[in-house]
Amino acid sequence: MALGSVKAIQDLGLSVPGDIAVAGFDNLKIASIFNPHITTIDQPKYEIGKKATNLLLTLMKGGTIEKKKFVLEDELIIRESCGSKLEKSLNA
Repeated sequence: MALGSVKAIQDLGLSVPGDIAVAGFDNLKIASIFNPHITTIDQPKYEIGKKATNLLLTLMKGGTIEKKKFVLEDELIIRESCGSKLEKSLNA
């Protein structure tokens, strides 16, 4: 969606990030290659899958799950699409 947004903004004769800043979600590989490089949130995909698998296995074994919400730490990766000249991570 962020890549499409940048394209639409540019098609309207505007610039990213000069006129509009753009941020994406999921930190797809193309986000660091696309011009401008897209600011994004990187989710802990492996940990999400591991947690989901463990919860499913617990339920399959007849167990119960007390918590209804699990929060895993994500990472904001700041790149050019928000006006940054250097790529940086807030959780590094």
